[in-house]
Amino acid sequence: MVYQLHTFGELYLTASTGDVVAFPEKALVALSYLLTRSNSHIPRQDLADFLWQNCESTNPRVNLRQLLLRIKARQKDLDSPIFVLTQTDIAVNRTAVQYDFSMLLGGTTDEPLLYLKKFLDLVTGEFLSGCELSSEKGEAWLHATRSQILHHVSICLDRAIRGPINDTDRPLIKEAAYRLLEFDSYNETAYKALMGAFASEGLISQVRTHLHRYKDLLWSDLQVLPQNEMIEFAESLFGDRIPARAKDQEPSPANAIEAIPDPYQDKPKIPRLLILPPIDASEAKGNVQLAQAFVEDITISLCRTRSLAVVAAHTARRLASGTQGNAVSFEQYDVTYALETRLSAETGEPTLYATLSDCRVDSMIWAERFSLIGGGLSSSYIQLIRRIAASVIDLIERHEFAKARIASSPDAYQHYLIGQNHLGRIDLPSIRRARKSFRAALNGSPEYASALSGVARTQHLEWLLLARADTSLLKAAEANAMTAVLKDPDDAAGYRVLGVVKLFCGQFDESIDVFSAAEQSAPMHADLLADFADTLVHASQPESGLRKISEAIALNPLCPDIYWWTAAGANFCLEEYETALTCIGKMEDQTAATRLSAACCGMMGNTERSRTLAAKTIDIYPDFEIESWLSVCTFKEKWQRELYREGLSRAGFK
Repeated sequence: MVYQLHTFGELYLTASTGDVVAFPEKALVALSYLLTRSNSHIPRQDLADFLWQNCESTNPRVNLRQLLLRIKARQKDLDSPIFVLTQTDIAVNRTAVQYDFSMLLGGTTDEPLLYLKKFLDLVTGEFLSGCELSSEKGEAWLHATRSQILHHVSICLDRAIRGPINDTDRPLIKEAAYRLLEFDSYNETAYKALMGAFASEGLISQVRTHLHRYKDLLWSDLQVLPQNEMIEFAESLFGDRIPARAKDQEPSPANAIEAIPDPYQDKPKIPRLLILPPIDASEAKGNVQLAQAFVEDITISLCRTRSLAVVAAHTARRLASGTQGNAVSFEQYDVTYALETRLSAETGEPTLYATLSDCRVDSMIWAERFSLIGGGLSSSYIQLIRRIAASVIDLIERHEFAKARIASSPDAYQHYLIGQNHLGRIDLPSIRRARKSFRAALNGSPEYASALSGVARTQHLEWLLLARADTSLLKAAEANAMTAVLKDPDDAAGYRVLGVVKLFCGQFDESIDVFSAAEQSAPMHADLLADFADTLVHASQPESGLRKISEAIALNPLCPDIYWWTAAGANFCLEEYETALTCIGKMEDQTAATRLSAACCGMMGNTERSRTLAAKTIDIYPDFEIESWLSVCTFKEKWQRELYREGLSRAGFK
């Protein structure tokens, strides 16, 4: 029997039947290494050093002996041995194994389109993704092999775009370019391929968008500019000189109101997706909340992509429920694609019907149904994500979503969704019910990072509701959030909780660092950006906080009140009191911000209005005192505390 070694994404071995063959991971790493060498033999000591040379806590030779014992025991059950073991050497039986990367490292680049198709079929993740090598030699080999594969792909992509491109080949080239950028975000050839493809379609705006994205990435990450060849290539597509891009202007106190615009005026340059959750359905009464949580989780997951703006779940819920009236249209909210969902139990089991439409031409792209039975939830999640990505592949980066791995534990995912649904209400019983559901998810899937982040969030919220009395809750939230980040560095939920906890602990710089990492994982996650903005304001960076909350509002135009409250606080710190009151005026329930309104009026000299608002605040919080409140407020710099003290004093607070 000939076995197949799979190295892109998860590392595993399959039989000719397609069944996964259990084999030690370190043995598969060693197998990958030996297959890249011209000589398949290696001395035992050399392989031990390759795998464990820098591992101080263990002896490489002892580790290798243990690994070889496991290989021998496993090979007894195989039809053909994969390794040939002698007293001094280890070799690979090349007649017994095929490996996927041979088609990319050993394949010819004379037929670039065929090579690119192989690349897309094979490379669903990074080469040996997640594998750790405890030696400098091993790390160097891994880096070199990954670079070599990407170099071959770049060569083929360059050859493909230098020749004539017909309409049937263009989607293949664009998809290959996007996939290449997932592994090499600075790849100039990939950007050239995309710009050339869009130019041939007459989409000059997309050419400009990708050029600016490339320039911004190089400057922000490396502080370098594109090479002249790249600029000349772009100019050849435009047919004229590239207009200079205006530098981003810093919002000043004089124009701070412009930093919180009507969110529909400055429309994003990238496609905008709206996912409408299902509304109540009488025949599926008991499953509506689960379906809504399922759709919301998909919305948050799609926030990870950088080439697609996703309308936040809060706005989507309000649009689906009709609270904005029938006059609200997709055009008003600048929606490019709309995914409308409906829940039904006509077939005897809860089923989610989904329809994806292109709003620009009012045409349906596809319609599908997905099972919401426990065992089908995870597979439905993966299918729906893939269908959305595939349907708008020309404009969306192709990402692998980490939650796809939970398909093996559908019950855990269902418990997670139930927990998310409980968090729709912020009261003590709901928070504790949510924690119970998240823990049930962890019982079924201990490595489920999102569920662990959920536990951390419930602990932080309970700490807030208990008037910040039980510090053990905050410490537990921090520990669980940190563990969630370590388990899944690509899931922004853990970073989000960790950032908020760091803020309440007064660790401002650490909080900013955490939120910056979270934003890299989910740049379109509106709630995360709003929390980031609040952290920046408390860290005495109100200008940056104002810019960040503007981004959040643009993604979530029918946003929760906390967004406008954060914007008001930023403007207060910039001494833009009228603008702060304007932001508060956009809140549906302004009760929580009454104290801030009073301080704004006090600083503006409106004594009568400030005293009225102060009295209203005392009616709500009869024990309120300025010094007691300031003692629990987290501000990095003293001037913020003094500014609030002055505003509240002028309003008549004691």
